[in-house]
Amino acid sequence: MKTRPFRFMGNISDHWRNHMRLFRVVFIALVALWGSMGMAAAQQTSDEHEYVNGVNQFNLQVFGQLGETPGNMFVSAYSIHTALGMAMAGAQGQTLVEMRQALEVEAMNSEAIHRAAANITAALSGNKEEQGFELRVANSFWGLAGYPFRASFLEFLNEHYAAELYTVDFRNDSEGAREEINEWVEDATNNKINDLIKPGMLQPLTRLVLVNAVYFLGDWLQPFTAESTRDRPFHLVSGEIIEVPTMGQQLWTGYGEVDTVQVLELEYMGGRLSMVILLPEQNGLDGLEELMDAAYYDRLVGSMESQEVVLNLPKWESTSEFQLAEVLSGLGMHSAFDPDAADFTAMAETDELFISDVVHKTFVRVDELG
Repeated sequence: MKTRPFRFMGNISDHWRNHMRLFRVVFIALVALWGSMGMAAAQQTSDEHEYVNGVNQFNLQVFGQLGETPGNMFVSAYSIHTALGMAMAGAQGQTLVEMRQALEVEAMNSEAIHRAAANITAALSGNKEEQGFELRVANSFWGLAGYPFRASFLEFLNEHYAAELYTVDFRNDSEGAREEINEWVEDATNNKINDLIKPGMLQPLTRLVLVNAVYFLGDWLQPFTAESTRDRPFHLVSGEIIEVPTMGQQLWTGYGEVDTVQVLELEYMGGRLSMVILLPEQNGLDGLEELMDAAYYDRLVGSMESQEVVLNLPKWESTSEFQLAEVLSGLGMHSAFDPDAADFTAMAETDELFISDVVHKTFVRVDELG
């Protein structure tokens, strides 16, 4: 397999609203779970299968919205979907309708959506001793002490998302609240995500922060050797060729070709999760992005058969940060961000809540071991 450009894009924005009551939805993630979300389909119920398809379609929609962002990008749509699912549990009226449509689950009833989310999270979770990989999904709910959150909403989050409630004083000590949340994030991600919430992002008007953290640590089923890694040419989208540390091995694995796109699967220990790599022809990345939808992805994955492959894969790591309010609005989720239209009255005994912004931060490292 030739070494050609992969594009993991990224963006940072610092715009957020500064009036009325608000809550901030915060997401963190360490691994994109697109490949794993399609695993073990035979064991999924019809609701779980429909939910997984929705997450995968949402993944493509988010990618499409971010497609014009320059540079590298690494996104965990699963993490975004999970945190928005928690917020959706408190939505009603047009806000709920728009969130269901944006998350690609409008055909499911509410109970089925959240039950499937809980079951998929449980199915994905694992520890290295038993499963051969470590995957932790942690959710938390940071609310203003004394605020009239509905007991039914808190119970629902705990039952379906195992989200613990932490009370903080946004009104008088927003900086202290920020530090507490960041400490929780660092602990949940084994110190891979630091300083997620920047100084000044929380304010006295903040009433709620929802946090989803995904931590994944997996070893390749067929690891590379350190001796095989050496500088090899890498083709940038601009056409420039640079030398980057590149791993190499010859192995039997899933491999296929569709049109001018090569697709390859690298399994992790335990055989339940894998990384799916798509490699377009040189300078063909824009064309691949235009073609990519759920049906085309299924076609790519369906083309794979076990073959002996010579693989050269760059060794890399990347951190990306995003604020996604504009992206989600572009998917039709408008009223949740509008202080005059948002309806989160299933969340609290007040009609003043709206989402101010959506923060997503990711970290990924790929090396010889996993």
